[in-house]
Amino acid sequence: MTPGKTTFGAILKVNGKLLLAFILGGLAWLVWPSKPEWWGFGVFSIIVGMAALRTSIDALITIAKLYAREKEFAAFTELLKPVTPSEMADKDALKAAGMTDE
Repeated sequence: MTPGKTTFGAILKVNGKLLLAFILGGLAWLVWPSKPEWWGFGVFSIIVGMAALRTSIDALITIAKLYAREKEFAAFTELLKPVTPSEMADKDALKAAGMTDE
């Protein structure tokens, strides 16, 4: 596993949540009754629709957390880059400018 890289499991988790939300939304639409006498299916459809909405929100929250993690890791790795010396301030340049006694 490469640190800072999104794992395959995390990608599957997000895709699974989105797929489940799509399936639940389709089921809610499919079960919606066409006649008032089947009101029980309407209640079931509303509950399944709310579950689809909650699953979609959960998937979006997971995506936001993964993005924040990658962004934070990128900022952290930026701090770990080695410092490169300046060519303007090396010993030869300072000696040529007469700034050292060597």
